[in-house]
Amino acid sequence: ELFRPSVDFILTYKSYNSNMDYCVWLGLAAISKAIDEPDYMHDAYERMINYMANTMLFDGFFMETTLSYHNQSIGGIQRVAERMKGYSDPEGYISPLTGKRFDNLDPLKDFFLLEASVSMPEKLSYPDGRLLPLQDTWANDRRKEKELCEDYEKSMLAPAAGVAKLAFGFKEKASQLYLMFTAKYGHEHLDPLNITFYAYGCEMLPDIGYNYTKYRSWSASTLAHNTVTVNSSDADYIENSGHGGNIEVFEGSDPIVQIIKASQNTAYSSAEEYSRELWRIATNRDSSDAGYIV
Repeated sequence: ELFRPSVDFILTYKSYNSNMDYCVWLGLAAISKAIDEPDYMHDAYERMINYMANTMLFDGFFMETTLSYHNQSIGGIQRVAERMKGYSDPEGYISPLTGKRFDNLDPLKDFFLLEASVSMPEKLSYPDGRLLPLQDTWANDRRKEKELCEDYEKSMLAPAAGVAKLAFGFKEKASQLYLMFTAKYGHEHLDPLNITFYAYGCEMLPDIGYNYTKYRSWSASTLAHNTVTVNSSDADYIENSGHGGNIEVFEGSDPIVQIIKASQNTAYSSAEEYSRELWRIATNRDSSDAGYIV
């Protein structure tokens, strides 16, 4: 008379596939085990499947292309999967919801994209450990791994999220150049084709990231980013522009010249073309030299 009415009440709320939805699945899985109610476990599992199908981009990024909320979303899935792990339905039980049964359930085996999702924050972090200040990413968020491994020091492209990274040098001498053409599906900034640049131990072209004060409107504006502002106005935020831009050139493997080119022609309705091309040219003086950025 306590748990079932509570669950019934919670389930009257609409599911918005937000970064907090996992709390409901976590509760359903716990109560399922506590009162031997397999329906709740199957309900939680189906909600999680639906969530991943509707919020995960094909490169593994959560649809809110900001690392802080990506971490919250993926971390929630991992917590729920751990709570579900090892669960088996009562003998003879078949779910009326799915027509299936669980035996020694291990959800993480079914979520092949999750590995790319889990490693995303490490790959998109500065050499000092701070996460790339992508849209509403908190300034104090850091990667879990204290030391960068070689894989995380490579150039990379997240085409669905809209992030291109040129990396050169290693460990404390590493430099990184980013061009963002990000999708806007929540926690967005008006930052089409924004650039950030980290070299010589600091952010040389910085971004504020998330601001939870009265200066929020400034931190999310186009003018607050390292990009081109047209006619002194914010970029458009309409249906088409929300999908971000397009990568046109990505060459991150050449040791001498590395190139990124992206366009986001929906950024301003007053501009027919809105594109940017970045070159990094090595000087080969030593591994700590960031070279020329054009």
